[in-house]
Amino acid sequence: MIDLHCHILHGIDDGSLSLSESLIMAQSALSGGTRKIVATPHYFNSYQNPEPVSKAQVKRTFNELKSFLKQNRCPVELYLGAEQYGVSDISDIIENDDLITINDSRYLLIEFSLDDDVERAKYVISQLEEYDIVPVLAHPERYEFIQEEPSKAFWFLKHGCLLQVNKGSITGRFGSEPEGISHWLLREHMAHVVASDSHGPYQRTANMSEAFQYTCYSCGERYAYDVFEGNPQRILNDEPID
Repeated sequence: MIDLHCHILHGIDDGSLSLSESLIMAQSALSGGTRKIVATPHYFNSYQNPEPVSKAQVKRTFNELKSFLKQNRCPVELYLGAEQYGVSDISDIIENDDLITINDSRYLLIEFSLDDDVERAKYVISQLEEYDIVPVLAHPERYEFIQEEPSKAFWFLKHGCLLQVNKGSITGRFGSEPEGISHWLLREHMAHVVASDSHGPYQRTANMSEAFQYTCYSCGERYAYDVFEGNPQRILNDEPID
């Protein structure tokens, strides 16, 4: 499997606190069958965050972790990305070359506040369309505007978004509403990716085996392969996805 959304970089956000924690997260991922991880720290951009983390700093930390995993003979393949917050002036961020896309591809993992306004989210996505950036919408099942009216997910699909469901939503960690919507997205084959959104070695871990088993049982092995490996690999390769 390939984990496209994981807060494994140490000391950047509310994910891993240290190199040793990152190693445990990678080992947990391996034990569940994950062989490739995209490191996706929360990224608010240097001029918006009161405690700015620069693009250069993210890259330095990424390279440090890659070396550390290699030194400890951990065979997980690590790729660079970020969970970009969907700010209204995202076009300025693009013009300033301050985005961190997934493996330097056209694909951008993007999130909104859980209680964000749907019209503002649409406005941000529309800007990305103008730059031919493909948004990978992180955990749509957790947004209140989707929970209130699940059919709103169709707008994002029609405007080129890929939908990334959290493994914790599938297993019920975030409550009944995200669980129900995540199951609906999977059953209707509307989700393109399932990822861990892991934030640490002990809670919200990087082990995706339980979610994979559910998807195989409920949606079939072929679709489970697509959302856990096939589509994530296409994204890493910067290839199109239907």
